[in-house]
Amino acid sequence: MVELIVKGLLIGVLVSAPMGPIGMLIIRRTLYKGRWHGFVSGLGAALSDVFYAALTGLAIGFVVNFVESNQTFLQLFGSGILAIFGFYIFRSNPTRQLRKQKAIRKISYAQDFISAFILTFSNVLIVFLYIALYARFGFVRAEYSAGMILGGVVSVGIGAILWWLIITYIVSKMRKWFNIRGLWLMNRVVGGIILAVSVIGFVSAIVPSATASVFNVSNSKSISQMKKLKVPYLPTLDVLDLSSVGLIMENKARREYIEVINWEIYPYKPVVAFDIARTDKNLYIRYFVRGNSLKALYEKDGSPVYTDSCVEFFMKKENESGYINFEFNCIGCCDASRRQSRAESESITPEEYQSIRRYSSLEKKTFTEKKGIHSWELIVSIPFSVMGLDPENLPEKILGNFYKCADDTEYPHFVSWSPIGTEQPDFHRPEYFGEIWF
Repeated sequence: MVELIVKGLLIGVLVSAPMGPIGMLIIRRTLYKGRWHGFVSGLGAALSDVFYAALTGLAIGFVVNFVESNQTFLQLFGSGILAIFGFYIFRSNPTRQLRKQKAIRKISYAQDFISAFILTFSNVLIVFLYIALYARFGFVRAEYSAGMILGGVVSVGIGAILWWLIITYIVSKMRKWFNIRGLWLMNRVVGGIILAVSVIGFVSAIVPSATASVFNVSNSKSISQMKKLKVPYLPTLDVLDLSSVGLIMENKARREYIEVINWEIYPYKPVVAFDIARTDKNLYIRYFVRGNSLKALYEKDGSPVYTDSCVEFFMKKENESGYINFEFNCIGCCDASRRQSRAESESITPEEYQSIRRYSSLEKKTFTEKKGIHSWELIVSIPFSVMGLDPENLPEKILGNFYKCADDTEYPHFVSWSPIGTEQPDFHRPEYFGEIWF
């Protein structure tokens, strides 16, 4: 829990630190009205940050889907709010404001708080920043309870408050360096920046084709840069029960994310991370998943688990055409085959299925699709011999990819670790495998 709080404090600072429109507004109010008016504005911004931090942490799958479905409207709304604030600041007269301050003894802290809250709250797309930071710091995990995540969210708010406390203190100490002309110039600069940001928001919302073309170019570049990872050697994993290896992998395994959306027709992306490590004889993969809906209709190995809530690992030897797919649903049921292509396959033997150890955080019992946000963890131990590798003489590297899918659910998705450059969803494409180094 202490680690989660520290991560929350850091996330709160990182979200608040960029000097965007709200940061400039708070600096301006600190100079005009004094440190505490700036700080109260920061509290308003922090409250909005806490709201989005909680919404993203506790309902991350729904939030992403809603924002992606309504992105144009939300971007226009946020840009409109920015434009109003920008125009007001640009036109404001610092001399008149300073005179008002002298004439009015009581200045409304509530007005500062509410206006800063509204400005920050209008930026709905900040959820994507939270998603990126949560993934980077492992802030939302299957083993975390809702209470732990709420504690982390509170620490996000504290981190944001601490940031504004420090910034307003520094700015208030520098206040004497600003004269009337300096304040007038700051109004023009701050207002101009906010107006420019709002115009960019309007343009990108109204002309999405320009944004889409930029995205496609960026995506095509990433496809040419296949992923690489180095698998740590952790020999003690083999002597532990599979349900007990989580802490060791948490601290010493390699953490990667399954987050590439390759096909725009399937935009939904749950939060998926995996830890990977090896021993002399086995490859260990620990998956974390959090997203919309949960389904597990199959409990017998060799079943079409890809239609359930499913994670997958495909691999092949370098310079060989054949590959092997290992697919697991959320309760640990496996489907694995040796293949030359999607159509040409041979299932592994019952003995090989039995040698693949599995542990799921869910009860090993089938169920129909469950609505809402769900989190789960799956740990698998795959013998190198089943992968067609000699444990006594492992190659320097193999090729492979990691996937998350759920074909027959309310939110079908096809997400990968290493990018895939096909027009239609297809995981059976070894030419897009990344490098896995031993």
